Amino acid sequence: MLYFQDLEDILFSRHKSNQSDQFTVVSGYVQPIPVRKLNELSIPCEVYYGMYGEQRISQNLHNSLVEIVGNSPKIILKYSLKPVHSKCYIWHQKGRIIDALIGSANFTSMGLNSPFREVLSTLHKNSYSELDNYLKILKTESLLCSSASVSFRSSNEVPNQR
Repeated sequence: MLYFQDLEDILFSRHKSNQSDQFTVVSGYVQPIPVRKLNELSIPCEVYYGMYGEQRISQNLHNSLVEIVGNSPKIILKYSLKPVHSKCYIWHQKGRIIDALIGSANFTSMGLNSPFREVLSTLHKNSYSELDNYLKILKTESLLCSSASVSFRSSNEVPNQR
């Protein structure tokens, strides 16, 4: 199935129909509004900010994200040390992938709320093991947003957000 509108609604309601008990987001870019909205879900969520590995993060974005995560025990936010520009939205049940959407939509307000600009497509079940391997690598190559090792982009550097 291909989705090109109402992406935010799809992502934030899909757990109800697929009976998942965890939601994982892998996105090149993230913004505070969608991360904060994860608090509305009834399941734990893990978010990977992918382009940290290439562009680091601005102090302002980092501070906003750390505040959100610090006030929510069910959100874990990690920064990928490898440059990751993929967009994967993954639902788990008892540690196993049961549903996944992949495509071009970043976990940002524009990425999720711009009809026709971005797409997400259902990943076939035959690819779940490869996606799980991808996630395992990402987990070992990431650091928690609260880590003292986080480094920041200088204020005059502007990220290339495609």
